[in-house]
Amino acid sequence: MIDMGDAEKHDARNNLWEVAPPYHIFVSHGYEVDFASPKGNQVEFSMDPLGISSYTIKYEGFLVKANNSLTPVEVNPDDYWGVYIGGGYGPLFDVANNPELLSIMAKIYESGGIIGGGGHGAG
Repeated sequence: MIDMGDAEKHDARNNLWEVAPPYHIFVSHGYEVDFASPKGNQVEFSMDPLGISSYTIKYEGFLVKANNSLTPVEVNPDDYWGVYIGGGYGPLFDVANNPELLSIMAKIYESGGIIGGGGHGAG
C-alpha cells in the first residue's frame, strides 16, 4: 500500500514544468491566465526551470501571477472559459480536497467550459 493521503509525507507542490509550458501556450495565443489556490498568494513549485519554463518565468509574467494567486472567493466562474490543473502532489492535496475549487470547476464545466490537466503519472 502507498499512503498518498498526507501532504506532510510528500513534496506537496506543483511541478513547474507541467504548469509553465501550458501557461506559455495560453498567453502566446492571447489568453489571460490567472492562478487560483485554496489560500491565495504564492503557488509553490518543484522542479528546476528548463527551456520554455525559463523563458516563461522571465518574460511572460508567470511569477507575478503565480505569486499572487486568487482565492476561491475571488474567482467568478462566469469570467472563465476553462481550467487547467498542472501535475504534482500540490493539486492532489489542494484541489482534489477543496470544495470551493471543485465547485468553481463544476460551474465552468456546466457552462460549456473546458477542464483539463497535465502530468507525468502512470496512465
